[in-house]
Amino acid sequence: MNMAHVSWDSVIAGTYASPKIKLVSGTGSRVFDDTGKSYLDFLAGIAVNSLGHGHPAIVEAVSRQSGKLGHVSNLYANPVSEQLADKLLSLVGFADGRIFFCNSGAEANEAAIKYVRAAKPKSRLLSLEGGFHGRTIGALSITGQIEKREPFQPLLQKIDFIGPNNMREIKSISRKTGGIWLEIIQGEGGVNPLTNEYLLSVSKRAAEIDALLVVDEVQTGIGRTGNWFAFQDTELKPDLVPMAKGLGGGLPIGALAISKDYKSVIKPGGHGTTYGGNPIAAAASLAVLEIIESENLIDNVKAISELLLLELSTLPGLSEVRGKGLLLGLVLENPIAKEIESVALQLGLLINAVRSNVIRLAPPLNISKTEALEAVQILKAALKQVG
Repeated sequence: MNMAHVSWDSVIAGTYASPKIKLVSGTGSRVFDDTGKSYLDFLAGIAVNSLGHGHPAIVEAVSRQSGKLGHVSNLYANPVSEQLADKLLSLVGFADGRIFFCNSGAEANEAAIKYVRAAKPKSRLLSLEGGFHGRTIGALSITGQIEKREPFQPLLQKIDFIGPNNMREIKSISRKTGGIWLEIIQGEGGVNPLTNEYLLSVSKRAAEIDALLVVDEVQTGIGRTGNWFAFQDTELKPDLVPMAKGLGGGLPIGALAISKDYKSVIKPGGHGTTYGGNPIAAAASLAVLEIIESENLIDNVKAISELLLLELSTLPGLSEVRGKGLLLGLVLENPIAKEIESVALQLGLLINAVRSNVIRLAPPLNISKTEALEAVQILKAALKQVG
């Protein structure tokens, strides 16, 4: 079938703005469009492509597993999902916990909502303004961005929001609250980190009112911030940890890590998903985790982050570089992020204007020093061109 005449806008639902380029292939940290032009990928599919594009370990794992066993549903066990779940529980530090597999970060948060409601029936849920947990109805209900929620009201009820890093609002958290959602760094909220003081105060309040602490690691997890999970750089002890994005290295997979205290609050039949724990996606995830470990990529994240912070701090037009590891936000002095994104694209660099004055950087975890310096030079040129 000749599909050359088909355009994106003629067949794809208009839930996103029309793409400016069409990508057809990629290798490592570079992608290529349908004209053959090369781009340095400093977004990695929004923190998804942990090992870049076409990594041989993922290709081999997927090829081997797809020729062996594809989909079996959750009516039957499969050893690949068991192995991945065991590995994730070890990495997240949930001894005798459990893993629920799904297909995305939104689904992982939907599962977290049900675990909280099962543990604390009829309780209220609390999230942060500026936070983002997904676009399905439940996940959207706890997303602290009113422009995303408003068109789809009414959403779930008994949801409260407080300001990030607002210490005064913590004591106002109701004792009727059953679950509190946190992102250590609000990625979609403008790469906005929460302070350690704030995190500890919220955690203390959660303990006082016996609420579950849900730390959303969908964007920050799997090595992105310089540890397996961002909460591991804090003193937080979460009860539920949704994860996705970088977990599959490009394949759709999500998971909810459940601490031992709440592993049995949902009984068989209480939740499910047809594709969750798919052996092919699980095989890809195992390959991602193995490469991160064997190639010491968490150390690379720290080293490249340090280099980027040093080099980016010298660029004109920036008021701040915030974030951690390889999830960084360039805070601009003026609201020209979209213009910077557009010019950078023309110059061969993929970045994301996550707010009117904030550029998000989230390159592959195995990005090289040479590629990092190249990205800085392109950003410098884009800033100069936009002025």
